[in-house]
Amino acid sequence: MYHQALTHKSFSQQQGNGAQSNERLEFLGDAVLGAVVADYLCTIFPDKTEGELTEIRAQVVKRDNLNRIALEMGIHELLIHETDSDLPSTSMAGNAFEALIGALYIDRGYKRTCKGIIHALVPTYIHPEEMGNWKKNAKSRILEWSQREKCAVQFRSKKQVTEDGKELFDVVVIVAGKVMGSATATSKKAAEFDAAHQALEKLEAKE
Repeated sequence: MYHQALTHKSFSQQQGNGAQSNERLEFLGDAVLGAVVADYLCTIFPDKTEGELTEIRAQVVKRDNLNRIALEMGIHELLIHETDSDLPSTSMAGNAFEALIGALYIDRGYKRTCKGIIHALVPTYIHPEEMGNWKKNAKSRILEWSQREKCAVQFRSKKQVTEDGKELFDVVVIVAGKVMGSATATSKKAAEFDAAHQALEKLEAKE
């Protein structure tokens, strides 16, 4: 299974012998990593809002960061692939990193996977002491993007009260007249964090 986690689809397609690529394990590993990081952040940052935790988790599991971790771990040297280049792309290494987490989860279960990620990866590659100091949240970044691209960005919010008296805030982010992100949370700030993060992901995917 760990062999499969390191097998890029280019190799399995080239071989044509039923060899499985790492795509399904990557899908699983992505979900497991997100859950482990969320679990860990809730433990070390008990006072942060859900929006702030969402922002920090997004920074940890974003593609560029996972690619960097994979390269520092040397995963790119272990990849099995049939690409034109002798050196696989950084994204292939990052994808394999997630696939290895998926394989570890199947082999060892969530508890051991969680322990392995926190004890083996966090001190060396993620630096938790820096997480809480990321001041540029998604809202700040999207407003900077607005100024840079000279494109209008609006945050619209609405408060609602549930039948049991709980206050919720609905926030939408509108970019150039189009809704690019929406979120509901128990605080306006948290909803803005989440909606802005959604919008940023869509905008960055277009670049």
